[in-house]
Amino acid sequence: MKKVFVLSAIFAFAVLCGEGFKPSVAGFPTKGSDYLVDTSGMTVATRFRCTDPDFVHATVEEGSFAEYLLNLPLKPHGTPCHYYDGEEKAWPYTAAVVDMDIDNADLQQCADAVMRLRGEYFFATRQYSKMHFNFTNGFCCDFKTWAEGSRVGIKGNKTWWQSGAAQKDYSYANFRKWMLLVFKYAGTLSLSRELKKASIEDVQIGDVLMQGGSPGHCEIIVDLYKNPKTREVKMMLAQSYMPAQEIEILLNDDMSPWHTVSYDQDIIETQSWFFPINSVMRFAD
Repeated sequence: MKKVFVLSAIFAFAVLCGEGFKPSVAGFPTKGSDYLVDTSGMTVATRFRCTDPDFVHATVEEGSFAEYLLNLPLKPHGTPCHYYDGEEKAWPYTAAVVDMDIDNADLQQCADAVMRLRGEYFFATRQYSKMHFNFTNGFCCDFKTWAEGSRVGIKGNKTWWQSGAAQKDYSYANFRKWMLLVFKYAGTLSLSRELKKASIEDVQIGDVLMQGGSPGHCEIIVDLYKNPKTREVKMMLAQSYMPAQEIEILLNDDMSPWHTVSYDQDIIETQSWFFPINSVMRFAD
């Protein structure tokens, strides 16, 4: 199987957060020691702000993937996260939910959510030639070949393109069909092989905390502040999980959307995973 359950401790926590436990999302405070929340804001950039005066916002280029992530649409403040089947996710660490539909299949999990955001950005900006992801067996599944009418043939571990199998179609609906195919045959292991290593000192919006494998997990940085004096960053993280769920912005232990990370620490701890400090990775193009 492409995906398996994560560490037993995390699974145990999920069980404890099951029946009878209700998230405190609706009571998420609008002001904390290092943040403000504008409950009327409907994007990442307009909903959340870091208020620590020692931290400065990361540089963002116009038209970049980072700018796209900052402008991700959010569901109204207090909206809980839901699984693919409509069931509410019962845990208290959802700061916000990205307003992006998911299919009624258990496919868009952690790596898939990262690929979805990347694919959506390139589709919206018509950068079709950059839309490609590798299956776990190494096969490169690119959107242009798909949109021109080819389809993927699969037999065992062998994969190939079948030309002329469909009509030319660059529609959004066809893009979503392509993404579902990617979700089915790619995961954290294959995505980790496509990304390049980055350093915490040079971390950027759009970078991914990645631990590829089975189990594996990844979370994407959707906003970022840096403190050059203390060698720290405050990062905002988004994820999907298992079973497949809506993409959520994560809270930390202090119920803040900002995860403070020192360049000198060994582990980046989130509510879903423990990432070694060298787990920062970046898309190559």
